[in-house]
Amino acid sequence: MQTAGYCTTYEPSVIQNRSVAQNLNRGNRLDSTSDQLKKTNSSVSYNTPVQRMVDFSGISSYAIGIGISLFALASLALYYSYNQIKNAVMWCYNSNQHGEAALRERLDYSEASSSSSSYSANAGGSDEKHSSEEVAPTRTLRRRRGAKVSSLSVYMFGYPDYNGTTYGGGTHSSFILGPNSYVVRGTDADSKKPGVIEKAREDLGIPFVAGHLLNADFQGDGTISKNLTALSPSGNGNHKGFDNPIKEAAGLLRRIYDVLYQEGVDITDVGLGISLDIKVSGGKWSNVTPGKYITKALTCTAKVHGKLSAAQMRIVGDLYEVMVEKIGEARKNVPNPGY
Repeated sequence: MQTAGYCTTYEPSVIQNRSVAQNLNRGNRLDSTSDQLKKTNSSVSYNTPVQRMVDFSGISSYAIGIGISLFALASLALYYSYNQIKNAVMWCYNSNQHGEAALRERLDYSEASSSSSSYSANAGGSDEKHSSEEVAPTRTLRRRRGAKVSSLSVYMFGYPDYNGTTYGGGTHSSFILGPNSYVVRGTDADSKKPGVIEKAREDLGIPFVAGHLLNADFQGDGTISKNLTALSPSGNGNHKGFDNPIKEAAGLLRRIYDVLYQEGVDITDVGLGISLDIKVSGGKWSNVTPGKYITKALTCTAKVHGKLSAAQMRIVGDLYEVMVEKIGEARKNVPNPGY
């Protein structure tokens, strides 16, 4: 380089080197600016429409997923409900078919029975048969309604009533049997009751039995003295002459209710039962203890409680008559001799 006065002269090579240096400085500045822009952009939120679209696309995908899941669950619920409704309809249809078949079978049986029940009304043995007006009309079968027989209370007419003392024993027991009151249980008598029984065994030399006034199978309680009395072995055996026919009558009573229920009668309105009443007689073995607490006999009474309607009697009249006969066979006087 040469300098002349105020004029400076550069050689071409020097000029070229300076241009390169300037370009390099400008490039470094551009790189620095670019780095700063990158850092700034990384901390700036997206504000452009394109950037917001990208953000909302994630939310939309999430919402679509939830919608598909809900639709799948709704479809499964509808399918399950459809199957349940279909099964219920088929069950009702099948039940109705079976019910109609059973009804037709019973109607056929009723018609066959009524046709074979025609008989001669002539005592002389005439072959003349009843006219259609004289033959009893065939029963109309109805749907079962109301409570079942098994649901009726054992104590539908009330609880047993006992009278007497702890020492001397029972003097009077009563109860009304319903269709479920007769239950075979066997004896539950306390052999040490009533209080007089042990002294009677010892003083009189007789193996007295703690006998029920109201039988255990008729809900009679054998654990309380007021339903027990000192019976000789023979007297205890005689008591069966009353109890056994009543057990048969109670079985027929249950059968009457069963038939009425089968024929569609509301059995809660029937009100038929068997009334039982057992008392010790006024006669005693002696006037001193223990004989004055030992009865010579029991007085037993049984009768029909309630009344059937005319329509009900047409259905169960035969069973009712047999039940009444059995009640009449029950022994009314039960002796209690000393042997």
